[in-house]
Amino acid sequence: MSTRLFAGNFRAMGCSFRVCVATDSPRAARRTVALARARVEQWEAVLSRFREESALCSLNRSSGSPMRVHPVLWQALRWALWAAQATGGLYDPTVLDRLEAAGYRAGFEWAPDVHALPEPGPTGFGRWRLVRIHRLRPVVALPPGSRVGWARRSSRSAWPRR
Repeated sequence: MSTRLFAGNFRAMGCSFRVCVATDSPRAARRTVALARARVEQWEAVLSRFREESALCSLNRSSGSPMRVHPVLWQALRWALWAAQATGGLYDPTVLDRLEAAGYRAGFEWAPDVHALPEPGPTGFGRWRLVRIHRLRPVVALPPGSRVGWARRSSRSAWPRR
């Protein structure tokens, strides 16, 4: 048999996924696509702010106390804090309250009206600097009163630039 390209599509985390597999076995391709989908669904179960049972929601309810988190969430937070530092705070994972104040509560398909976003207040942005994350173990402490959330850029609106 010769190698062929197989593709599988699915939706998760408000995105469309396409998994391409080069193999000579349709069965192996289906299995690989199913494994990829299961992994993405696992990430969504851990990282979703729209699922009350997710690890992210549990962390957001921790009220500033150090908490052991799922390793996937720990790694995502490490990358998020790196991005915040690398952009000088242009990316800030601690703006969940601001996003929700602008109406972003329903799901990833929602796109904010740039003019509806509240102006930054003295404590509204930059709280990412106060997030404490253990260097070696999956332990995180958010600043009291802070919550973390992810937002995806939508083609339907432009996010404000700082």
